[in-house]
Amino acid sequence: MKPRIARKDGMDPDDATRLKIVLSMLDAQGPLSLTRIAAAAGLKRQDVSYHMGALIEEGIILPVYMVPHVRYKVQDVLKDDLLGRIEPLVHDIAARLDLTYAKDPEKAVMSVVLTYLQSITLDLGEQTNSSDKGRPL
Repeated sequence: MKPRIARKDGMDPDDATRLKIVLSMLDAQGPLSLTRIAAAAGLKRQDVSYHMGALIEEGIILPVYMVPHVRYKVQDVLKDDLLGRIEPLVHDIAARLDLTYAKDPEKAVMSVVLTYLQSITLDLGEQTNSSDKGRPL
């Protein structure tokens, strides 16, 4: 199930390109090459390659080493209904916010949600680098 996400006016061009890459990969049945990702996203292979490192570092995409090639896949959680449960919560938060002074109300809602998420400290144990343990997301 694809999330209902669309490029928003004023979105950072790099963020918009990365979102386009991720959305193009959601229906894939397995890991994809940069060439296939680029074709699905309607981008140049070089553009996909340029953004792939950041998407991997952000934990959104995983490299899959298939000697002698590397393929890429999105985190499985982005493909299942677990994240779909978050949408009603975000709508509930939006309904409770005073957005009178917000220049962009939708961006303000996302900023509030992101600020809250950044305040949470997760104990991910061995899943993170030791230098990252205890650091807020």
